[in-house]
Amino acid sequence: MKEINEQYVLGYLLKQGVEDLPQESIATLMATMKKYGDNRWWESDDIVTLAYHQLHENISMINLETVYQGASKICGRSVYTHDLVDTENLIKEVELGMKRLKRGIILTEEAQEAAVEASIGRLEKKLKERGGRVIRINVATEEVDNSGYDGWLNPK
Repeated sequence: MKEINEQYVLGYLLKQGVEDLPQESIATLMATMKKYGDNRWWESDDIVTLAYHQLHENISMINLETVYQGASKICGRSVYTHDLVDTENLIKEVELGMKRLKRGIILTEEAQEAAVEASIGRLEKKLKERGGRVIRINVATEEVDNSGYDGWLNPK
């Protein structure tokens, strides 16, 4: 196993597509990596492992797309940018999701929708506390008839 040193960190950053990082940030990342000892979770190919550990870490060590994908798999629903604003609740949901994954339990569609609504509700509450607001745009999810028949302009 390679020693975690500046050369290792720079190589890791290059693989992540990061080329220019201040020396202070490199030192912080190196110290963060060292605290995990032999658990080099950031080297994993498993998005669940990557997302789980990244959500418990204050230093960004993997790309956000991987966090979204892994957290979505863990939670059993789509995870959005607004979920990362409320990491405390997202981590709680991730912990529950890990238990479900280990037991092979899959959320129903209704439960997935309820979880998304709850996360949006928490975002709205936080924004209201800060004087902000959310503008909701609900998009119909039912199938759209693309056959060309619209009953008005193109009668049968």
